[in-house]
Amino acid sequence: APYELRRQNGSSWSPSMVRMEGGELQISGTGRNPTGRGNIAGGGCWCRDDAPMRRYGVWQVRAKFDVGGGYGPVIGLWPTEGDGEGWITLARVDQASRTTLYALVRTRDDHTVESEPVSADLTSWHTYSVEWRPDSVVLRLDDEVVLDTRGRIAPAAIPTSPMFLYVQLV
Repeated sequence: APYELRRQNGSSWSPSMVRMEGGELQISGTGRNPTGRGNIAGGGCWCRDDAPMRRYGVWQVRAKFDVGGGYGPVIGLWPTEGDGEGWITLARVDQASRTTLYALVRTRDDHTVESEPVSADLTSWHTYSVEWRPDSVVLRLDDEVVLDTRGRIAPAAIPTSPMFLYVQLV
């Protein structure tokens, strides 16, 4: 479902920036104010009452990102309660060329484990996936491991709050 949210800097996410066309979910953004004021982008999530809020599991998203500056796509898992005990970002793509992927896990102890930047043509279709277990998180791009928390953080630091999948522009 698309969502609506106004941020403190005056930018917002609006359902009007989310549409389905030709079997594809399309999310757009408008406005170029560097402070964010007045900028509008889209975001969608599986966060309604009947949506799958899960603690652990495997999620996969097949996506491609259009070239363009000003907004960056993000795919992730977000806790159902505020910041919860951490969150997971399967993909964050900041630069206009859409050629570098970043992934991260924000742990229960407020520590961030980030992947090395991954070079790829993200304007082509790719499968982004997360395998979230009680003792680890493994993030993949087309079956290639991008980030693996095993051996990098204590299992007790892995987020345990139920989360939902989201896709948005920031």
